[in-house]
Amino acid sequence: MEGSIPTAEKGKYATVGEEKERTLTLLEELAKTALKIIALGSCSSFGGIPKAQPNPAECKSVKEILAEKNITTPLINIPGATSS
Repeated sequence: MEGSIPTAEKGKYATVGEEKERTLTLLEELAKTALKIIALGSCSSFGGIPKAQPNPAECKSVKEILAEKNITTPLINIPGATSS
C-alpha cells in the first residue's frame, strides 16, 4: 500500500482506477487474505502530512485501519519518501 487512507464519508475521497470509494474497502478486502502487507512510505506507514490537522479527509495509516477492522495480517512499514 502506498499513501494514507482517507476514511471520511466511507472513503469517498480516494479511488483505485476509476472506482469511487474503493481504496478503503479494497485495503480491507485484500488485507484479510494477504500473507503480509507492505506499507510503503511515511503516509501509509504513519499517516504522513495528510493526517495532520485539520485532516478533513480523516486520513489514517494502514496500521490504524487494520486495528479498527481487527485484521491481524502481518504489516511491514517502510517509511520514507516515495516518488511517483
